[in-house]
Amino acid sequence: MPPGSRRPAWAVNAALAAGSLAAGLALCEIGARILLPPPQRVKLETVERPDWSKFAPQETTAEKSIDSVVLFGGPHGVRLRPNTAGTIRHHALSGLDVVIRVNSVGLRYDELGPKAPDEFRVLVLGDSITFGDFLPEEETWTRRMEARTRGRAKTIRFINAGLPGAGTLEEFWLFQEIKEVVRPDLVLVGIYLNDAQNASQFYLKTLGPPWGKSRFLAWAAARFQLLEKGWFRNSLPGAVDPAWREEFAAGRTLRSGDMLHTRDGFDFEIYNAYMDFGLGWNPKAWLEIERILESLSGAVRAGGARLATGLFPVHIQILGSVEDTRPQESARAMCARLGVPFFDPLPALRADEAEHHRKLLYDHCHYTAYGYDLLAGKTVAWLDAEKLIPPP
Repeated sequence: MPPGSRRPAWAVNAALAAGSLAAGLALCEIGARILLPPPQRVKLETVERPDWSKFAPQETTAEKSIDSVVLFGGPHGVRLRPNTAGTIRHHALSGLDVVIRVNSVGLRYDELGPKAPDEFRVLVLGDSITFGDFLPEEETWTRRMEARTRGRAKTIRFINAGLPGAGTLEEFWLFQEIKEVVRPDLVLVGIYLNDAQNASQFYLKTLGPPWGKSRFLAWAAARFQLLEKGWFRNSLPGAVDPAWREEFAAGRTLRSGDMLHTRDGFDFEIYNAYMDFGLGWNPKAWLEIERILESLSGAVRAGGARLATGLFPVHIQILGSVEDTRPQESARAMCARLGVPFFDPLPALRADEAEHHRKLLYDHCHYTAYGYDLLAGKTVAWLDAEKLIPPP
């Protein structure tokens, strides 16, 4: 630039805008580091020949986001990366450091050898509620059920086949992939209210390095993805019509309110989550689940095993005074048509909340250690009553 000449106005304005943006982002980051917890991160170790008894969390090395380490997409949806041990630092739900061990067939469970004559295997299919990546393995639903059945004539294994965000269709394909290795005697499906959809609709992607180290950007990315949930595509085009929620509202103008104690507040949550847990109130969603569950039932029976189901409720059903059990009624009727035993833990969870007021959930559906233990006890009691597992 010649001496004495002035920079063009656009260059000055651009420099000022860039400086203001950088200063604003810096202030946001400072505020986030004061107000927000550390972002969830993962330390990874890939294990060539799994020997989980020797695994030590301190041996993990590479720091990455969980969606690029423990999970991967395949032709049939989300899966766990086999032969992996990952430590989640500062889990977004529990705040804990949690070790995730994935065996050679992609399950959060010990390595499975040939089935012993005195061994009874329960394969537990489900989503993130079953997977339980927010708690140590010994505190998850499946491990608590296993602990409650120790000392019986037969060793009962409750094999965790949970996949974060999975729907019934992905669980069906997972069963087909692993059934010859697991050789289950019983398949227990933990259904959630959004299971007519698939994992791509619900699994939040995290930022990779270096952006994931920013607490502000990690928080902003999560919030944006939650807002984006309103634009979900159907897992199977045409199977679930989003227009159903206007029929659900029945001409009312629903607004946010007391979701635990007023009908309009309760219904607003269902209306707003119309393509997530609100699907539990959509009859067409249950028809979609039934179609897939019928195929799973046939595949399980063909392998000489039995099928059973349980339905996880949403938090507003457990914690509030509004009693609305339409999802449970739909699931019960579906299972009756298919001849599949059905377990409804909602009454027991509501009763415990009313009596003890202990924290059962971290959010709308993921259980605390106390909640998992309560759920495990009720599930095992039901399995015994239905004679689905070997007796004590």
